[in-house]
Amino acid sequence: MPSEEVDDWFFQFVFAATAATIVSGSMAERTEFVAYLVYSVFLTGFIYPIVTHWAWSSDGWLREMPNHKHISFIDFAGSSVVHILGGTVALLGAIMLGPRIGRFDADGNPVTIRGHTVPLAALGGFILFLGFLGFNGGSLGSISNPGDGVIVAESIVNTVLSGGVSALCALFINLVYYKGSLWSLLTAINGGLTGMVAICAGCDAVHRWGAFVIGLVSGFVVILVSKLVLRLRIDDPLDAVAVHLGGGFWGTIAVTILARDTGIVYAWNSDAFLSLLWNFTGAIAIFAWSAATSFIMFGSMKAFNILRVNPTIEEKGLDIAKHGEPAYPLTAYGHGWDMDENSETRVGLHFSMKSIFTVCTSRDQSIDDSEKAPSTSKVRRNTIPNHILEEAIGGKIDGLNSLSKDFESHPSISTVDTLPAEHRLDVSEPDDNGVKIPLEDVDKDKNALTPTEEINSDRKQLEEQGGSKVNYGFDKETNSIIESV
Repeated sequence: MPSEEVDDWFFQFVFAATAATIVSGSMAERTEFVAYLVYSVFLTGFIYPIVTHWAWSSDGWLREMPNHKHISFIDFAGSSVVHILGGTVALLGAIMLGPRIGRFDADGNPVTIRGHTVPLAALGGFILFLGFLGFNGGSLGSISNPGDGVIVAESIVNTVLSGGVSALCALFINLVYYKGSLWSLLTAINGGLTGMVAICAGCDAVHRWGAFVIGLVSGFVVILVSKLVLRLRIDDPLDAVAVHLGGGFWGTIAVTILARDTGIVYAWNSDAFLSLLWNFTGAIAIFAWSAATSFIMFGSMKAFNILRVNPTIEEKGLDIAKHGEPAYPLTAYGHGWDMDENSETRVGLHFSMKSIFTVCTSRDQSIDDSEKAPSTSKVRRNTIPNHILEEAIGGKIDGLNSLSKDFESHPSISTVDTLPAEHRLDVSEPDDNGVKIPLEDVDKDKNALTPTEEINSDRKQLEEQGGSKVNYGFDKETNSIIESV
């Protein structure tokens, strides 16, 4: 590659990587890591370059309309080449994978699965907003020729305008949908991104009022496509399909309507309508190519069983099972003053286990609980990861903090806080003299039981005393371990 072409290569490299990252959003939380590697290589090395050649190469077939060589495909910064392509592959990936466990109930109604941090999602949104300024402003590929500065500046202003209007539009649509009670930050972020995706095709070609209109319609597009995807029972965790496929398709059409001087609203002639037809043809061709190739790609991975993780790993999380590193280490929560300076990690585990069980029957009642006992407030309990709760109850937690429906409706369920003392969980361990060791001191005893062993021991004792089977679960109403006999 000649040195003078390296800048063009890098620019297309970034665009190709963008198309690949779009797909990851729709396939999140249930995809094998190797699948990410396979589709990234195949998409950036084969699917995307073909489309780029069609639309942006001087000899691409979309460059000139047959019998009307003055009509060309209009896509300045990738509404179709990048976003329709990425959104289509994301759609096929989500369909081939199937929804996450628990995403839809038995009747097909969507069940919300919350992300782990809205502030980080907002930070990611702002990074993308900033990236779009370079994405669209830099698509001219030049800044030194006469008039380049005006085109770049106009592209950036239109991008900001379309994104901002779309964010506000989506925000207010969501507000009306929920009868004026919910101002959704996540909806606003996706709305803003959709407006920026839509303006890509014509950010250099429309007036400011045109950018406003494109952004306004984009706010409706992201909401409607998101609802349609859910109605089709397709699980797209980040709404990548709505943002990129929906926004990209609208932007590819909008530029032929609103382009200054040549758009339908200005010219209203046969060339304007032919331009609309040609852009529509290009959008459909890119959609069809992306869908066909990604179907083969994901279908092959599914056939070789390398597309989706098994259900157990999906429910427990991929961080430890697939990478050997906890994404949210238990010892990272709280502060160092809660732990003995000579203790190891397991003391932190026991400390959290103590927070689950609100009563330790062996604790000396003269001890001031405000100083010695961990907080059992709702805030504290909510910080307990699911895998710790599951280990404690010896079973699965269905959803965030809930049991299966059958167990929730069990008539004999009561919370630990209200159980009689003789039925409370004893999570201390006796030493060699039969003296109960407080929970935070268990790690100092060489015969200390694991949390699961402690629970199983208590379960066995209660069953022997009561003559009936004992089940433990987690009450989502009170955030407490519950006992069913």
